Amino acid sequence: MRKWQALVLLHYFAILCWLTLEPVAATLPRQEESLEWKFHRNLYDYRTYGAITLERVYIPPHSVEVNLTVNIQSSSTQCALKNVKIFTNQFGLPVVSRDEEAFPSNVYVQNTHLQNTTVSNNNVTVVLILNNLRHGDLFIMAVMPPPETRIKQQGLGTNCDYFLTAQSKILYFLEEDVQQLQIDSPTEIYLGNMSQILLSFRVPADTVSYTIEIRGCSAGPCPLNVTLLETLSTDMLDKPNVNCVWINGSCKIEMNYPIVEAFSYLLLKKSENISLSISVAVKCTYLDMDYSINDLKSISVHDASETCIFAGDLGRETPAGAEEGSNFYDRFIAWDDDLSPHPTINVKVLDKKMVATRFKLRTSDTGTTLKVYVQIPVALSNHMAHIHLCLSPNRLSDATTCENGASFNITNQRDANKNYVLVPYPQSGFWFISLQGKCYTIDRNTSKEVEIPCTQYPVVNLTVHLSPCIDGGCGLYGICKLYFGADLLYSACNCYSGWRGYGCNDGSKAETASMERMSVYLLTLSNLGFLPGILLAIYRRYYVEALVYSYNMFFSTFYHACDTSDVYQLCIMPYNALSFADFFASLLSFWVTLMAMARIPQGMRSFFHMLSALFISLGEVYDRHGLIEQLLPIVGGVFIVLMSWGYECYKKKSIFPSKNRLLKFILPGVALACSGLVFNLAVETQENYKYIHSLWHLLESGSILFLLPPRRGTKGSSRGLSVQSGDIMRQRLLDTDEPEANIHRADETETGTHFEPSSPPATPGSSRGFQLRKVARKRSQNLVL
Repeated sequence: MRKWQALVLLHYFAILCWLTLEPVAATLPRQEESLEWKFHRNLYDYRTYGAITLERVYIPPHSVEVNLTVNIQSSSTQCALKNVKIFTNQFGLPVVSRDEEAFPSNVYVQNTHLQNTTVSNNNVTVVLILNNLRHGDLFIMAVMPPPETRIKQQGLGTNCDYFLTAQSKILYFLEEDVQQLQIDSPTEIYLGNMSQILLSFRVPADTVSYTIEIRGCSAGPCPLNVTLLETLSTDMLDKPNVNCVWINGSCKIEMNYPIVEAFSYLLLKKSENISLSISVAVKCTYLDMDYSINDLKSISVHDASETCIFAGDLGRETPAGAEEGSNFYDRFIAWDDDLSPHPTINVKVLDKKMVATRFKLRTSDTGTTLKVYVQIPVALSNHMAHIHLCLSPNRLSDATTCENGASFNITNQRDANKNYVLVPYPQSGFWFISLQGKCYTIDRNTSKEVEIPCTQYPVVNLTVHLSPCIDGGCGLYGICKLYFGADLLYSACNCYSGWRGYGCNDGSKAETASMERMSVYLLTLSNLGFLPGILLAIYRRYYVEALVYSYNMFFSTFYHACDTSDVYQLCIMPYNALSFADFFASLLSFWVTLMAMARIPQGMRSFFHMLSALFISLGEVYDRHGLIEQLLPIVGGVFIVLMSWGYECYKKKSIFPSKNRLLKFILPGVALACSGLVFNLAVETQENYKYIHSLWHLLESGSILFLLPPRRGTKGSSRGLSVQSGDIMRQRLLDTDEPEANIHRADETETGTHFEPSSPPATPGSSRGFQLRKVARKRSQNLVL
């Protein structure tokens, strides 16, 4: 029974939906909903443009809307809240300034972002509705905020990763449901019961303008409203009608400089419920293809029938020195009569007509930078001239107004006879260059420019080429790198020394040259703090320890000389080798100091030295910045020291080392070492790195002076009596007439025997004579207190 009731309700709901949607279905084509793609990508802190997350999707023809659902997730709920910016753009990578960086001069930034928004990792899903799409690629870019200035030790705190999850649904009209108009031939359209109809036509690549003529409406006011669209959207029914003046049952619509190689649409809406049978014709005006760049002498400059002269398409060439298969250095050329390529294109600029040329970019070209360079090689003798140039994508633009592109002017004066424009990440498709000149003289009375007809037309040198970053580089404060994302190879500048921007041109947050030098001096010369520890180790006969300290001082100095600044740097060997040597020597210095403090036999100490060298080097190769790899040798060394001291305390039944050494040497040394670790792990930031890390060098090297034990006694030496745990070293000369002191070695004390170690004998006065005699003893003994 319940199943039958459910079927009845479902049937009723279907009828209701059909009745609701029937008027729309009767007037517009069907809309097809397609789940196009879904992806899950990692996000990275924004340091350079190469840290972006990039994706692209294919937009089918006659698309109405893209429903983009975006969600930002983190690996843990304890991760900080991050505001991720989402940018969208068609036919090219979005050119953005995430942290308000400035762009270089002469850069044309296309303001073609469909939409940008901010999404956070707060489990809130953001839906972006994208309209006015054209057939082609849609690029989606996610940009994280810059990283925190605090330098965190890897392994301390929560390790946070961020992810972008997105999916899209595309609403589009099926091609068979959108009637397509024929170019240059009329198409018969019958509007019966339909109140509106959507027509489409594809604009050819050589089109300068087109005219739409509608015939067949009855005389008098025609109940037909016309809307001309270059893209579709959900609100296209509300778009304003074009001014189509009906005269004798027909009207015309003119469109200059349309988007070429793309669909345009004509929406016809009836204002009355009557049947109409009309004829729609699209007539195009094409570029004049009878001329070439190298043959403009035959042009009739006074012929007013044409306002634009097309000088031909530019060819494409990859330089011989470029990497095989790479398009990052391609240049656009003209061919002469001998079919020889010329990268410098000579164009004669007219004053009554606009001269245009064009070239085509592929999708893979959007990862480069487009540069157009113009120069007037020879000055005109009679009068001066202004040259107006306009660079526009996908459509031709007037050279003087340049409403849809980048424009600049040059003159034939020596101080302004050249100029250029840079287009970062240019769109794919056709790019047009239009030029037009104006000649003028200077009025002697008013000193103003007076426009005159040109009797001698200026010739300009035009150079068009692609390059990574800015002419293959990033100035003095950056390096150009190649990145890969969304199946696209693109270039980006990796800036340093605080410089930012697309070409590392923004120095608003950069450090001065003096601060750069001071950072290098602090981080390198602070390693000289190891010299007192090295000399003390040599004096106390800790030669292995002195060698390790010297090794540490040397490689830490040259590692920071190579790493601190990219402007002032000295790299005596590859960076990875210097980095390994610095980290390895630092941990090995801790280890040998702890082994010197440990109360273990010399053979076991040598074994531990070799063991540490093997495993510390392995840990540094595995993960140089890992917390476990850095703490494990230190913790292991401290454990060995404490165990050896505990064993000595057990044997002696007293504190080892002595209280005097613990208070005056061990505790200050440990305090210095721990202070350095605290400063390094808790206080260090990008801004104070040069100060804190230099202080770390001084504190760690200064701790050696306190922690390194006194001189070791050598086996068989006459100076065999040493106070290893105290503050004195004395040699006791025993006379045969003096009673022998109660001296025992620690390992000769009988089990269970309790004794108080005798205090050192008083120093004999100068009046008392001594006679050195041979003392019979089995072997030299060490006095251990």
